[in-house]
Amino acid sequence: MVDQIDDLNDSLICLKKPIIVLVHCDTEDVTPNCIARFYGANISASGESVSGATENLIDVITLKFKTLRSFKSADLGTEPKRQLAILNSFIMEK
Repeated sequence: MVDQIDDLNDSLICLKKPIIVLVHCDTEDVTPNCIARFYGANISASGESVSGATENLIDVITLKFKTLRSFKSADLGTEPKRQLAILNSFIMEK
C-alpha cells in the first residue's frame, strides 16, 4: 500500500514536498504488524496499523534529520551523507 506524509508535526522543521512511503502489513499474526518504508532514504518504522507505522516513520525521519544535521559533513559516513542529502531535498527549517 502507498501512503503519503504531508506534515512532520514538528515546530522547527517542515516538508518542502510530500514523502511517499510504502507500507506492508502482515495480517496473518494475531497482532497485525505494518512496516512503513521511505525507500529513497532507507528509513523504516513499524506499527500495528498503516497509520501507526506511518506516524512512527514520521518520528524516525524527524529524529534522523535532526541528528544527521547536528554532525559536520566530514564526520558522516557514506550512507548517512546520502540519507542527509535526500532528507534535505524534502525537509527544511521553518
